[in-house]
Amino acid sequence: MRKKFIALVLIVVFIFTVTGCGSIRTVEGPDLKKPVFVKELIYTDEMNVDLSYIQDYNWDKEISKVSIVDGPKGVTCKVYDNEEYQEDEKYTLITVHLGINSNRTDDEGNLPEDIAFNKVNITWDDGSESIEDVGSIVISSDDFDSDMVDESGGSEMGESYISLEPAERDVKITGLKFRVKDAEQYFTDITFNETPLKEISIRRPLELYEGESTDISVNTGSNMDYGNISVAADVMEKTEKGEKVYTTIFLGWNLWSDGTIRAYLKSVLD
Repeated sequence: MRKKFIALVLIVVFIFTVTGCGSIRTVEGPDLKKPVFVKELIYTDEMNVDLSYIQDYNWDKEISKVSIVDGPKGVTCKVYDNEEYQEDEKYTLITVHLGINSNRTDDEGNLPEDIAFNKVNITWDDGSESIEDVGSIVISSDDFDSDMVDESGGSEMGESYISLEPAERDVKITGLKFRVKDAEQYFTDITFNETPLKEISIRRPLELYEGESTDISVNTGSNMDYGNISVAADVMEKTEKGEKVYTTIFLGWNLWSDGTIRAYLKSVLD
């Protein structure tokens, strides 16, 4: 009778193990002692930014406050809310939406200088704090002109696209200038109306006639230096004196897709 009881207990434990019930976990992957913050490469003119981190099922704290460690004086952050994306039973991606404020803006709300930072101080809901490296985030003091952007899509890693409004006049597109140094290394196979970017220059511009639309296709590759990227790039046009900005677009990706959370964790933990 005793042997039957022990066997029954072992069967119950086995069932709990394979089904994920109880406190025994069988999902593969390293346990995280604390959340892993996603490195961001952000260059924007918006005063709202997102921070993301990956947690496993052992973490039960939430962010209550965020402050910038290495940014300009007079800058504060407000936590609006957060979103959860659960890739599997073990890992969850948390994205926190922040509002950035500065007491140094002029009467029209313009910044006197860029707000650039790499580290933030996190206050968790239990009162504990941690300083986290969040990559490179810049809120530009320039006001970008993105009025020509009609729609965009495909923000997951892979191919994305941007469609521009029909040209209001004849235009000669000469190329693309990223606002972040060396940002072009994170993007491949950029085309304008199926013409490769490398074939477009001030000497060989892409001619757009009045009323003609522009479709920009971008392959974001698989570089994992940053988990989330959103950087401004200027579409340039030819003028009599050289070049000027035709419109500004934003290129990038995020981790909100199956498989990329584990891939990013592997890249930063290995």
